[in-house]
Amino acid sequence: MSNRYASDKTILRGCFYFLFLLLIHSVSLENVHVVAIIGSTVILPCSNNDKHESTVVFWRYNDSKVVLDINGGSVSLENQEVVYSGRVDSFPEEYMKKGNFSIKLRDVKLSDAGTYSCFMPQVGVHTKLDLIVKERESSDWSDRAGNGDVRGRSNSVLLLFTSLLGFIVLHP
Repeated sequence: MSNRYASDKTILRGCFYFLFLLLIHSVSLENVHVVAIIGSTVILPCSNNDKHESTVVFWRYNDSKVVLDINGGSVSLENQEVVYSGRVDSFPEEYMKKGNFSIKLRDVKLSDAGTYSCFMPQVGVHTKLDLIVKERESSDWSDRAGNGDVRGRSNSVLLLFTSLLGFIVLHP
């Protein structure tokens, strides 16, 4: 009987690992939603734990328009689309310290809505963000303006369930 118990435990362990890998894969493929109010400033997040001096980062709008390029710790505005000129900043002091390659978009316009991507080819990071731009609402708009409401479609309930299942399977 102990052999059957060990075999069942091995099967459960394998199922747990499969579910966990599936969960990680599905969560990483989902876009992050960022909500901004017209006229506000919003931060589009992008970071990486590998902090290399020669890190290259490409920020693109709808996979084609150049928003900002970072090359070896320096911002390159050479090919930047005119619509972003003077409205996009990054955090150069945080490139090496925190691996933070987020950008700040000022004076958000309705035409800024769409998909932004942060691509780091050297380390294989490709983050996609959907910027949703809304018009100012009633008097409570100022509480949210400028903060950017980041909403990832994470499967937190599934993640919690998988974690609990893993704990139960791995610790009888």
